[in-house]
Amino acid sequence: MIQRVFCFFMLLLLMASSVSAHVVNQDNLYDDIKYSEAADDVVFLSGMGIISYQHGDIVYRPQDPLTRAELARWAGVFFGAADSDATSEEIEKAALKEGIVPSLEGNATYEDVNQAYFKGNASPSNPQDGLMREEFAQFIGSNLSVEIDGKTLYDYAGFVKGPTGVVEKVTETEATNDQGDRMKTYHLHINGEEYRVSEHPRVLNAAVDPLIWEGKSLKESWLSHHQEDEFVIQQFIFTKENQEPVKKEEVNDEKGNVSHDSDEQGNDYNLYLLVGAVILIVGIVSFILIRKRKQHQNLK
Repeated sequence: MIQRVFCFFMLLLLMASSVSAHVVNQDNLYDDIKYSEAADDVVFLSGMGIISYQHGDIVYRPQDPLTRAELARWAGVFFGAADSDATSEEIEKAALKEGIVPSLEGNATYEDVNQAYFKGNASPSNPQDGLMREEFAQFIGSNLSVEIDGKTLYDYAGFVKGPTGVVEKVTETEATNDQGDRMKTYHLHINGEEYRVSEHPRVLNAAVDPLIWEGKSLKESWLSHHQEDEFVIQQFIFTKENQEPVKKEEVNDEKGNVSHDSDEQGNDYNLYLLVGAVILIVGIVSFILIRKRKQHQNLK
């Protein structure tokens, strides 16, 4: 009986936490980036597909050297060097064949990254130096406006600039995703316009529950193509609490480089309260059941 009660409450917990399970910030993308100087860049670039997230990865290893094989895999996925169902090894070989990387052996240098993503158009100050994985994220993040054949990495990712300003209202609805599953979707009202939130958005300087974004100031956002002519907000950069809010008439700067702000409010406080409440309820119910069982045994 006790096991059934416990399972019931755990099911309730999972159902409640699924509301914000697909929204990603520095607290739930990787376990080891929260205190990295590149945390915002890692989150942002993963949303663009520049850092290829593999399901099941729990650490980013920011202090590890970036290998040429990793560079080949990430750049190969981003630029479509191989089919979407290709293995990591196939992607790396395809990237090598297309000249995205000079070799799959050893560690990558800044110039390797410059050639892989910018065709040499960026200007690293130390091109022959190796770099750590967090330095890779910082280098890419600071050069997102660099043009490659007249296009930036935003263009290659299929991004267009989104709205800025105060989130006036957040609405929650249920819809069917591309796989036919029912899921909750969110719409933000900004400057009198309504925008749908993507299924797997990246968020900087805010918690993962969209329902508490109302009243927050959106400093920068990027839209991605969803289906047909519909665009959804994929990337969110909110203004830090101690910064001046973005005015409605203000727009994003032309460079569109990633902001390196951080926000200690990234934890989903509501989820922690829910976990604590469920644990408390399970404890109380278990105590009552055990006490009743003992009383019943004494009566016998």
